[in-house]
Amino acid sequence: MTSTWSCGSAFQYESLDVLYRLDQTIGDLIRKVHQLYRPEDVLWILVADHALKPIVEDLQVQGLTLAQRENIETLKDRLNKKLLQRTGIKNVIKLINLPWIYVDRKTVAALKPDKHHMLDVQLRTAVLEEALCVEIWHRDEIKNQWFAKNDPRRYLKNQIYKDRGGDYMVLVRPYAAISKYPTGTSHDTPFSYDTHVPCFVYQKNRFEHQVIPQRAEMVQLVPTLADILHVPRPSACFAHRLFGIELEEEASFKFCRSTHH
Repeated sequence: MTSTWSCGSAFQYESLDVLYRLDQTIGDLIRKVHQLYRPEDVLWILVADHALKPIVEDLQVQGLTLAQRENIETLKDRLNKKLLQRTGIKNVIKLINLPWIYVDRKTVAALKPDKHHMLDVQLRTAVLEEALCVEIWHRDEIKNQWFAKNDPRRYLKNQIYKDRGGDYMVLVRPYAAISKYPTGTSHDTPFSYDTHVPCFVYQKNRFEHQVIPQRAEMVQLVPTLADILHVPRPSACFAHRLFGIELEEEASFKFCRSTHH
């Protein structure tokens, strides 16, 4: 679906063509496998690694004024201009690659403590003055914060890895698109439209014709597969099986119990 990143609309011919071809390819694969093996003996699980935010211009047409687009280089230049005026330090911000802001670490490391503190305060202030920015943390700050399980900020916190990432982490407003591209979309926010993907589980005459709206997590696939295949779960697996996935012996037990009553 990388074509959607550069297309101006999710409904342009290029994007629709990708969806049609993807659907056809998956269909061809299923039919080919079902020619080689009994469909009842094949379990299909289809997921994706990430979703995509809706395209800003499409949302605006639908009346969602909250959706806005910002050029990332323009944002960086504007922030650097503010910091130069307020601190006298040039080109503090070297790169913005959401959710990260990368500063000139050599320049920052050479600052005296009071100057360093002033720069930190002014950088945070300048970022929060931007209409599309909601919160900002230094990487050492957010990694020690506690957030509830489904809080988007917890997703940001989990993006911190040793020797990777920038210096400050920014939470943007929902449906904000901040990138170098004038059109298209991406997947750089912690909101559900960027992270929530469907999971399809299909096995003929066993798992089909059912929609389960409950939110699930990727780690639930491991115990689900183990239970379906009747093999032990990994020792470090503490997740629950996907809701709605019922094993054959469980279905038989429920039928016998209902018949008995």
